[in-house]
Amino acid sequence: MKRVKRKYKDFWAERFIIKFWQAAAGDDMSAVYRREADFMKEVLGLAAGSRVLDLGCGRGDHCLALAEQGIAATGIDVAP
Repeated sequence: MKRVKRKYKDFWAERFIIKFWQAAAGDDMSAVYRREADFMKEVLGLAAGSRVLDLGCGRGDHCLALAEQGIAATGIDVAP
């Protein structure tokens, strides 16, 4: 669990730097979602064929990024 907490902290600390967002995303946030999906796969030990439930998924960007990597992602959100 300590390893997960450390990775989580390091991951998000790096991402809240403004230059990161500008360099990573520009006008296309999909690069950011793909990078975050890679992080989720690593920390959670996901592989192609894994199943994920994303509660509060918003537009479903993370689900799409995971699905591109062969993960069966289902997103649920209360907002239409």
